[in-house]
Amino acid sequence: MSYGDRKVLYLEYMVGEWVFVEGFTHEGCDEVRKHIAKVAYELALAPGLSGVQLVFHILMLKKYHSDGAHVIQWVLILLDLNFTFEEEPLAILDRPVRKLRSKEIV
Repeated sequence: MSYGDRKVLYLEYMVGEWVFVEGFTHEGCDEVRKHIAKVAYELALAPGLSGVQLVFHILMLKKYHSDGAHVIQWVLILLDLNFTFEEEPLAILDRPVRKLRSKEIV
């Protein structure tokens, strides 16, 4: 065991727990299917991700806490007969202020 391995705290996941995969492009969490090695787990990915490997290193996994903060809240969208909708901005939260010599520009 090297010096670096003693400094890393590996979490352990149980079969059936839900985890996020860091650095992975799909949205959502995945279920732990099998414990492969000390630092590897096999996940049950969505059927649309059949071309992706199923085994991930433990440092890529993040425990899922079911607080609902990552769930997208869908708002009722009114569609036209052509199934189109008009997008309306809610608010501009941040505007950069540029300071010149004598005035500020928003």
